[in-house]
Amino acid sequence: MLIYTTHSPFLLDGDHIERVRPVTEEDSGHSRIAIDEWPSDRETIFPLQAAAGYAIMQGLFQHRKNILVEGISDYFYLHSLSLICRAKSRTSLSDDVYIIPCGGARLIGPLASLFLSRAVRPLILLDGDEAGRARGNALMKELYFGNEQAVLMLPVVLHKDDCEIEDLIGETVILPALNQMLGVEIALADVDRASALLLEQIRAAAVRLDVSLPDGWESELARRISSAWATIESVSVPDDVLDRASNLFQNINRRFTQFEPRG
Repeated sequence: MLIYTTHSPFLLDGDHIERVRPVTEEDSGHSRIAIDEWPSDRETIFPLQAAAGYAIMQGLFQHRKNILVEGISDYFYLHSLSLICRAKSRTSLSDDVYIIPCGGARLIGPLASLFLSRAVRPLILLDGDEAGRARGNALMKELYFGNEQAVLMLPVVLHKDDCEIEDLIGETVILPALNQMLGVEIALADVDRASALLLEQIRAAAVRLDVSLPDGWESELARRISSAWATIESVSVPDDVLDRASNLFQNINRRFTQFEPRG
């Protein structure tokens, strides 16, 4: 057995973080060894976070079929809907497809570059909003030039010029769940529908009704909806939502046959 001390994340085995014992200095000057929990001290925890993150990314590179999506909301909705579609004998994502949220459209390019450096080409799914269109155009002109079929824009599936993943889910699902989460009633009026994007309509209604939308409400709403779908009968998911989801999954599965994800 070898015991050593380090501040470098590259000397930590990210696959076995449980073997690490963080050491911090208490106000009394004594050292404290953490066993079952990580300390809150930023300098101590950084190497652990970096090593764990590196191990996770290395694991992702081993998968042949990856979908890069803009955010965690996309992950929640797509993962849940794929399971429900499969249970209902509808088209779902293939078992070997992995969904990876990127934290925003602007980060998709850099993350795609990391995969390409390991000879793995992920499929990219982008919203049909301004940020998604700008990122899609940039990718197809540069990083994905000649592999444009590996960039799937949501408008191609929903047949709407302006759309986000919430537009696939639809107002009849989103609004009741949002009202339950907020504990207030938000109803869309004609004046709120100036934008084609459902989330923009909700934001306009919230301003009109003087309702405060908390930070991160979109991802929390996605988490609640997908969790509810996992704990109740999937028959509660409207057929039109499943139709749109199945069509998206069919497009994704077909795209993976049109380009080489590895190499």
